[in-house]
Amino acid sequence: MSSSTALVDRYIAAWNEKDSDRRRQAVKNIWAPDALYANTGQEFRGHEGVETAVREAYEEFGAKGFIFRLNDYAQNHGALRITWDMVPAAGGPVAARGTEYLILDLDGLVSTDHQFPEALPASP
Repeated sequence: MSSSTALVDRYIAAWNEKDSDRRRQAVKNIWAPDALYANTGQEFRGHEGVETAVREAYEEFGAKGFIFRLNDYAQNHGALRITWDMVPAAGGPVAARGTEYLILDLDGLVSTDHQFPEALPASP
């Protein structure tokens, strides 16, 4: 398993983590201390800010029965593109999809993380 595959797996797992202490530790292990996470509505800075974003996403989606799963990813030197799907944990169609553009620092931690929601393809 490559280091980028491991990072992507840990990244997706952090957004699905139920335990607040493990979620907080995951943030410290994935994002740089001065990281920026930006979705279309807000910016979150540093470990505390990123942990707030991950917690809010869990409370809004995970606690209501959804999980995030990897759709695809690609690496380009010190950058990663991750496409994820949000699906019901019990199974069912994709409820949401998004892409993250991550820039890694020299230690391999996420320094910037920009989220872009995507429109789902129309059902046939």
